[in-house]
Amino acid sequence: MRLMGMMLLGAGLLLVGLGGFEKVLIYAARAQNINDVYTLKDLTPDYIWNITNITLVGGIVIAVLGLFLFLYKRIASDIQQQNREFEDRISRDQP
Repeated sequence: MRLMGMMLLGAGLLLVGLGGFEKVLIYAARAQNINDVYTLKDLTPDYIWNITNITLVGGIVIAVLGLFLFLYKRIASDIQQQNREFEDRISRDQP
């Protein structure tokens, strides 16, 4: 589970970097005509701009999922420990 989390985290970070790099390439292709992001977005076809957004958002989702899987065992053991402590406290308080 930990290895899969590390792989997903790495893949997600790679996709985030790729999405950002795609936006930089789009800007660099039209740098002489562009002064702001809104003009760049207007000059770029929607399907190309959406590809970069999907790559960026997909990378963020995969990275968060990978981080969760990487930390899952620790989080689960902490929750189980707190649950045991709570049940012990409840059982002591009951007559």
